[in-house]
Amino acid sequence: MIKEQFENVITPDFVQCMIDDYNSRESYQSDQMKKATAGASGEIMSKIVLKHIWGDWEYTGGNFYKHTKPYFPHTDFKKEWNESLRVVIPLSIVGATHPSLVVFDQWVDEDSVTWFLGMQQKKSLKLGKNIPIEGKPYEYPGVQGLTNEPIDDDLYELLSWAPKESWFSLSGDAFKLIPGSMLVFNNKFIHTTGNFQGTKLGLSLHFKRKT
Repeated sequence: MIKEQFENVITPDFVQCMIDDYNSRESYQSDQMKKATAGASGEIMSKIVLKHIWGDWEYTGGNFYKHTKPYFPHTDFKKEWNESLRVVIPLSIVGATHPSLVVFDQWVDEDSVTWFLGMQQKKSLKLGKNIPIEGKPYEYPGVQGLTNEPIDDDLYELLSWAPKESWFSLSGDAFKLIPGSMLVFNNKFIHTTGNFQGTKLGLSLHFKRKT
C-alpha cells in the first residue's frame, strides 16, 4: 500500500493563497480541530497531486484542518470508495518545529475508526462519520498487521503524548510536516499526530481509484 512523501512540490505563493482561503472563511467545524471545506483550494491542489501519484485516481473532496494538540489515531477509509488515498498538505506551522505525522504499518479494512486510548477528551469531540472506540488499536479485532511487540523506542519518542502501552503492537514511519510538501498514503493506514506545541494548519484531500 502507498506511503510516500513529496517535498518542495507546492510554491510558497500557492501555500499562502491556501492559507488566505482558510482565513477568509466565516465559520469552522469543531473546537478540537477547526475544519473547513477544501473548496477551490482543493480543486486546484488536486490537479497538482494527480501529477505526482501513480495510477488512475479521481479527487473526491477534502478539508482544511487547524489544531493545537495531537489528534488521536484514526483511519479515513470508506468501503464505498473501494481503494482510496489520503493526501496531507502542511500549510503553516506556528510555535512548533516541524511536527510529525506518524503513519503506521497497520491498517483496517472497515469504515473510518478513531481510537481514544482510554482518555477523557472523547466527550468533547465531534467525529462525523468516524466510529469512536474507547480503547487502543491493538485491542480492536479489525486491525491487521499487528507486531505483538512494544512500539520502537525511537518512534515512541514522537508519540509520548499518550502512554507507551497505547501504541503496543504498532510500527510505522514519521513524516515531518513541512509546508510545500505533501504526504500520500492509503486511507486504510492508522495515523496520528506526533508531539507538538503550537498551531498547525493543513489541507487534507482524498482520492479514490477510478473504476
